[in-house]
Amino acid sequence: MAQETKPRGISSYDVLSGRTTKDPNAKYKGSTTYKGEKIALWHSPSIFLNDLYGENQTKQFTSVMVIGSPGTGKSSLHSLISHGMHTRNPNYYVMHLYRKDLLKLDQTLKNVPPGRDLILNFHDVTGVFKDIQNPAQKSLIITTLTEARHPNFEQTDRKVMVLVNVHYENSMEKIWRSQGSWKIYTDMNSDEAQVFDGKTKGRYKRKVDIFQRTVLSQFRKKEFTVSLTQKMDRTYVTGGVRQDNIKSHLYGKQGIFRFIMVYDTIDVKFYLVPLEYCNLCSEGGQELKKTQATPREIDQLISNYYGQKDGRAGMKLALVNAGVLHQFRNKIAYAYNIAYELLSQFDIDKEALADYYRETAQIKEKKLWTINRKKVNYFKDLDEIRAKNVSPLGSMVLNRMKQDSDIDLNL
Repeated sequence: MAQETKPRGISSYDVLSGRTTKDPNAKYKGSTTYKGEKIALWHSPSIFLNDLYGENQTKQFTSVMVIGSPGTGKSSLHSLISHGMHTRNPNYYVMHLYRKDLLKLDQTLKNVPPGRDLILNFHDVTGVFKDIQNPAQKSLIITTLTEARHPNFEQTDRKVMVLVNVHYENSMEKIWRSQGSWKIYTDMNSDEAQVFDGKTKGRYKRKVDIFQRTVLSQFRKKEFTVSLTQKMDRTYVTGGVRQDNIKSHLYGKQGIFRFIMVYDTIDVKFYLVPLEYCNLCSEGGQELKKTQATPREIDQLISNYYGQKDGRAGMKLALVNAGVLHQFRNKIAYAYNIAYELLSQFDIDKEALADYYRETAQIKEKKLWTINRKKVNYFKDLDEIRAKNVSPLGSMVLNRMKQDSDIDLNL
């Protein structure tokens, strides 16, 4: 929750946004609503998530270091980025890995389903290379990481995004630090600020000072103030906590956002980030409670969204990605296995082959260039379907189902 202040003469837009132009035609000059709260457009996390996604789609390998003290939200930021990527493109396969997984990385990556792009989240690997005395083993880990784009027995490269969280940047070997251009800070102590100023030759010292003061307030006072428009500030309660200071205007309010600093080698920018995740992308996601649904209910949901014919076709494709084939007739399943081998054995332009089948099927609509998701509320829609499906005699069962499905996972 937030407290808006009165308009003022001098804007913090210059020092907080990283977009310091005074051009009246500048794109980012107002506020928007995100998670039910007003925030500055230039603070929207969608900006850096779109940039990350675009870079990974083009370069195919993106490395991000998330840097900050314990308890400042590094793991939550991993979940936000992972969620942002796989909701933009469901082909991403999210993995959460730890020190033991990094030390045997070549074995870990063998468990990745074929044909999937990767998001590798490495948690708490500060100083991990100090435990490795053999230089050849260090080199193998880095080589495996950078060559993860080239999976065995697959002709097409996959896209890989690596996120690693550390307590301070120099805790990782230089060879690792050189892999990526993105540095995201959840806080910054004086030693880390000196390292950053040294590497950027002091170009962003003023912004670093602003960031340090803002996050100090964020964690000590449980609230912080940043720009809302070019001439107005807004105060927010720190995400994940409740303001218990009775002298605060925001007393009793629960926070949504935390303040982060992003350096992408071009500029320093600041963003407000919430906690966003789902069962597919969160750390320990397999332990999150999932709402049970029957095959018939899932079929009804997808058919409601895209019609029975197209909805079922999309669901069958999703099952293929999950490693299930018996939704097809036997010959189609056999043909899939042979087709997969043909694509691996022959030098074939897959886009051209897809175009050929598209023309053969006489599909008249425009070719799909991006993957759009409907904005839907799965759990609310499921409750409505169950209300139609269950007879009055089953109302007791329906109420139990609603209780089980009343879970907000921010999907």
